[in-house]
Amino acid sequence: MESLIIEELSKLPIEAQVAYAIIGAVMLAAFFLWPAAIYYSFRAFVAAPVWIARKFGIKKPEKTEDDNTPAA
Repeated sequence: MESLIIEELSKLPIEAQVAYAIIGAVMLAAFFLWPAAIYYSFRAFVAAPVWIARKFGIKKPEKTEDDNTPAA
């Protein structure tokens, strides 16, 4: 079966062979990298609000432990 596919591909012009090679590489990359794409897309929803808060200086108010200290 494999040799039949290779024989048929070898009969094609070089442009078609290159096109099939590129398409095959993209398909393999998509097959192996889809878990990372899903992970980082969900991670972006968590990381974006934190990044915005840090970028624009939105901070939690700091609590002082001792309010009775003099100003000077």
